[in-house]
Order: sequence, then C-alpha cells, then structure tokens
Amino acid sequence: AVLWLKRRSTVLPDVSVPEALYVMTRGKERFKRAAGARALCSIINGEVQVLEEVLDESQGKHPEFGGVLPDGRGLLSVTLDDLAATGPASETEAFADLLLACTAFDAAWDETDEWNELTMKVVQHLKDDLHALDRIAVLERKASGSVLEKAAVLRQRLQGDRTMKPESIEGSECLDVPMMLSMNTRVQ
Repeated sequence: AVLWLKRRSTVLPDVSVPEALYVMTRGKERFKRAAGARALCSIINGEVQVLEEVLDESQGKHPEFGGVLPDGRGLLSVTLDDLAATGPASETEAFADLLLACTAFDAAWDETDEWNELTMKVVQHLKDDLHALDRIAVLERKASGSVLEKAAVLRQRLQGDRTMKPESIEGSECLDVPMMLSMNTRVQ
C-alpha cells in the first residue's frame, strides 16, 4: 500500500473534495497545492464523480465556485504548471500522481465504461486544450527517478497508450497528507 495514503497529517486539516479542488487552483503556496493533489489521489481511483469534478474545474464549468483564474488557467493547467516548475521532488511527484490517476484507463472495462469515458476526456483536454505534451517534455529534461518515470508514463498515455502504468505504484514519501472528508453529509 502507498505509505502516504495511510498516514494522517498532524499539521494539515481534513479537507473536502471542493476544498481540495479550490486549493489546487487557488492555493498560493505550491506545497498546499501538492497536499490538495495528494488528498485527491487518496480517493479518486474509480470515483467517477470526483474525476468529473476535476475535469469540470479544469474547464471552468462552475464559475459560481471560482471558475478559472483571471489568466484563464483551470485546475489541470495549474497542475501542469506545478509539474513543470522547479520545486521539491515530493511535490512534483504529487502532481504527477494526480495526473496519472486522472488518466488511468481501466483495461478491465471497455471505452463505454463511465470511468474510462472520463479518462479519455481528460486525456483529450490535456493534449488538445492544455498542450500537456510540451509541459511534460520540460519536466522530462530535468527530472530523475520516479518523477521521470511517471512523466514518461503520462506522456505515453497522452500519446495513446491508455493502459501504460509506472513500474512502481508507490507514491512519494510525503511529509503530510490531509485526509479527505466523507462526501456523505450524514457522517458526523
């Protein structure tokens, strides 16, 4: 199991999906955006509603919740910028992990599966609207280790190899991971 998924932060507060999405787009510090990415990674796998919210936030479909930034960037564009920016490898890996989670085609199902349909939309959005291949190329020139491996897998997915996976599924050794709050409003 991934270590950072099991570790509860003693520093960062628990967050809801909308809060994680908000901090990923509007957080002023890169480490906070990375924490938001880690929190989303802890629950996104197979969760169609969460992946849909990530895509919607990236495309600015909910202006009442903030929409895109004044410069036109949405959640995935900010994530790609953070991925290519210079910073601690653990933060860069958090952004790579989120992008890999959002593009993880499930080979056990066909293209009509709701999750797979959304991953294909995310891939198209990353390629066509956000020019992600250019940003990934920047990362690949300077990255090493697991970040480089994950960048290469992401590039291959965007180039059509839907089922490509990193050799190691282990996440980075993170300092703090906020726990996601339940989407069930009845949970106390």
